Amino acid sequence: MCASLLVDPLAGHPTTFGNTGRIGQVVNLWSELTGFSDWQYELGVQIVDVCISTRSQNGGIITMDALIRGVLHLRHGKHSYCTESLQDNEWKISSSDIERSIKALEPLGCGYEVFDLQGIKMVRTVARELSTDSKHVLNFLALKHIAPRDYVGIPYATPESILSSTEKLKETKDAFWTKDRAAKTLEDMLMDDGTLWLDIVPNDTICGSSDYERKRYYAIALSEINSESTQ
Repeated sequence: MCASLLVDPLAGHPTTFGNTGRIGQVVNLWSELTGFSDWQYELGVQIVDVCISTRSQNGGIITMDALIRGVLHLRHGKHSYCTESLQDNEWKISSSDIERSIKALEPLGCGYEVFDLQGIKMVRTVARELSTDSKHVLNFLALKHIAPRDYVGIPYATPESILSSTEKLKETKDAFWTKDRAAKTLEDMLMDDGTLWLDIVPNDTICGSSDYERKRYYAIALSEINSESTQ
């Protein structure tokens, strides 16, 4: 469809203002097919840009707030962090704007999805859906005062901590969790999904610790939220 219309969906398109003739008809047809206005089209392209550029860091999961900041930075550079600028209505981008643009991206097969994580709006930026076990781990890390924290206050997961917290998470309290299942889920999220980062604590730091306890798994997408909550 894009080829027949001579349109690259991620390269932008001429604005509808002042366009007449065949180009104007193509642009108007494109807007009707995708549900994009010029402003929404630009926002959609910038959402894809931010999501792709941060995927290697967060494994394809980003908070709504971080996504909005990334889009503002693309639009306005360093000025996007000024309080005065953020209070200007012309600069504001809401989570509803992001959700509408993500919805309009569905025909392109991006696979983006907005989901809730303990009251925090998150955006999945990869086509593969999160497994139930992966969501359990993310919920665990997003809950305050449950996940263990390192010396700077950032929460991490271990098989033992996930196992001990299972009863506290309503959505999985009836699931049969074992240490091996927790360890496999963490390894899958690390190696296959890229949603977790691994830190191996030296033996002399935790006396008598097992190999399981020495491995600490962090969700980079959630670290910023949790670090702010400790301040």
